[in-house]
Amino acid sequence: MRLVGGACPRSLRTAVFGILLLWPGIGATRVLQEGDFAKIAEIRTSFMNVTGDIDRSSKRPDISAEEGECIKAALRELLQVAQELSSYEYLIMIESEIGEFGDDNALKGVLQFALGNSLAILDTERKRLSQLSDQCSRYPVASGKTQQAIRLVDATAATLKSLQPRL
Repeated sequence: MRLVGGACPRSLRTAVFGILLLWPGIGATRVLQEGDFAKIAEIRTSFMNVTGDIDRSSKRPDISAEEGECIKAALRELLQVAQELSSYEYLIMIESEIGEFGDDNALKGVLQFALGNSLAILDTERKRLSQLSDQCSRYPVASGKTQQAIRLVDATAATLKSLQPRL
């Protein structure tokens, strides 16, 4: 998997694209503000940086096979959450249709639904990553990478929660 300076695999691009489309605000200019878009862009960058770093760490020659498996498990968890979140992509299409009709209340309802489900997915993922962190705690690199993944999930959830007051 090459993420920096080269092409990344189609599955990662699809998962990341899906997670990026999910987040409320991409196109909902009446409900969310420009600052919200900046927060989402920051999440995009963070997600790519963390997954790239974890992927590179999984290939380090100085780690054991067991530790490498722990690191790969953390990467799989992040890709899984991206895939789960991408299932809400259709809401973006609904959002654009609602926007054309000028119904901000309906748009807010759709965004609240997407946001609530996204936060539930992130909460579940955090629990899975915490369990993985416990299982991999004896491996220093793997432990650090699972903690890095947890921080990404926490930061993503915090950003999405910060959008809730406007909805």
